[in-house]
Amino acid sequence: FNIISGIWYHLIFILPILISAETKKCRNCGLVIDTAKTLDMKTFFSDTFHSIDGEVKTINNLIAELEVSLSIVFIMRIGDRPAWVNSAVEVVKEIIAENYNVPIVFIFLDTDSALAIQTKSMLEYMIKSEDFKLLYTTSYTLGENVSQIDRWNLQTTPAILVCHKTDNSDKVELKPLYVPVFSTEQLLLRIKSMLQ
Repeated sequence: FNIISGIWYHLIFILPILISAETKKCRNCGLVIDTAKTLDMKTFFSDTFHSIDGEVKTINNLIAELEVSLSIVFIMRIGDRPAWVNSAVEVVKEIIAENYNVPIVFIFLDTDSALAIQTKSMLEYMIKSEDFKLLYTTSYTLGENVSQIDRWNLQTTPAILVCHKTDNSDKVELKPLYVPVFSTEQLLLRIKSMLQ
């Protein structure tokens, strides 16, 4: 379980919101970052990621394959606080337990294939289910990339996105939820209201 606890300790969510312009020092690496940078979700969902079975696809492709109008997406990256991950896991377990039949997608950034496989197994163990999808990318915020995401996101809180796919397959409505702001019970109430 040392490997499992170590993996969870090094995960972090990213939050797709605009933050007022200022600079901060990253608590993890000491890098001074510009918190005015934003995550372009439209571009992000069009970028390519890897699946565990070796396929290369975009998040939009994956959501389209699910053939449902609603899905829940967790975006995570290396460096998370365990409490944040635990909140997300509890939410997933409750959603599965209440049989909402809503597809769950985990997106991992800065993760190699070996870690992605370990993480998938760990998630299956923790939520007692294999009924979710997982995509990952090896170097999303560590270097040059399509969406130009910088390391400002290390300062933000986790995100859960409720995705609504309209008749126009190119349009995905994203409703962010902020894990540390709410208790698990509050978060579930918010998700339930969105799914109704």
